[in-house]
Amino acid sequence: MCKEGWNVLTHEDLTSIEEMLANPFAPRILELFSEDGSGFLTFEKFVNMAGVFSAKSPPEVKMIWAFALWDFDGDDVIGDDDLKQGISLITQTDESSNPSALATLGEEQIDEVVSRVLQEIDPNNYGLNYADFRKVLQRMPDFINNFHMNFIA
Repeated sequence: MCKEGWNVLTHEDLTSIEEMLANPFAPRILELFSEDGSGFLTFEKFVNMAGVFSAKSPPEVKMIWAFALWDFDGDDVIGDDDLKQGISLITQTDESSNPSALATLGEEQIDEVVSRVLQEIDPNNYGLNYADFRKVLQRMPDFINNFHMNFIA
């Protein structure tokens, strides 16, 4: 648990936590919360991550981080490629690491899902900026409760 003289939590440490083990976004979450995108978290960054996913975290904070999770290329817009990456994560099957995963979708099926999602939430086909994404999340009553992980056993 030591990298370059700093005490850090590694990907292996963090994905051994039950809530992370079953989360297809675990690698992406660790990438976002680490300082350099490596997935290694200092204690301070771990506390920050745990706070965001806490039941007591403000909805706006949760929405900001949810947007960041889906904005894979970091261009402040969730577009086709971002959605494809996210849907691929959600639908990949590796029963050893994610027994609740949906059946793996092929590229053609993922393209169809992305097309239908974008028709509904992005009819102008510009991609979703944060304000658009926030409006979508506000129509999802379970978002706040579902964007939660309990890191304390």
